[in-house]
Amino acid sequence: MSIENAVLDFLSRSDYVVAFFAVAATLVSGLLSLLSSRARSGGGPARHTSGGIDQDPETSARLTDIRDQRVRHRNISLWNNAAANLLVIGQYIVGGALASSVVQTNLNAAVTGMLGLVVLLSSLISNRFRPDLRASQAKRRLYEIKKLEREIEDLLFASKNGASTALPIGKIRERASQGLADIESREIEDDDSAPFNSNDPKKIAGRKTP
Repeated sequence: MSIENAVLDFLSRSDYVVAFFAVAATLVSGLLSLLSSRARSGGGPARHTSGGIDQDPETSARLTDIRDQRVRHRNISLWNNAAANLLVIGQYIVGGALASSVVQTNLNAAVTGMLGLVVLLSSLISNRFRPDLRASQAKRRLYEIKKLEREIEDLLFASKNGASTALPIGKIRERASQGLADIESREIEDDDSAPFNSNDPKKIAGRKTP
């Protein structure tokens, strides 16, 4: 088949191409949102340590736990940001196809129904997972985690070099634990404040009444 014929054949099937890319973008967005949701459901076990003077200071001060959380929240932000972008791309494809009079007149009933299904799926994914909101919340938490990581690194550096203001490992660990607890509390608040969780019976049952 010549290149000219291949191009003409592609254009003749443009409605199917449009539908394929719209469906693919929406499905991948839903998959990324689901993966992000599973990543949020558990941050992984903390690396508990037994006391000892020969212990790794970074592990003792929970710096390794902080770094694990940094990677986790970075992934949540990346996945949700990608999901949000794919949803926008899918909606633009559908909107462009339906708005174009040339394409609209050539669309058959099957493709039109498929594009309608894409719109429905996009709406469901957006309302259920809110990837744009999740990405923004994860970025804010990631900033706090990086700030905590730098603080603990500075404290460990001072302790290692015997600075007069150095804190003992136990105190550094307490500060790291408090910082991790604050970030976890922020994540719970973000989940509770999400629009799709406002009517969740489990969330309502767990709220304290004044």
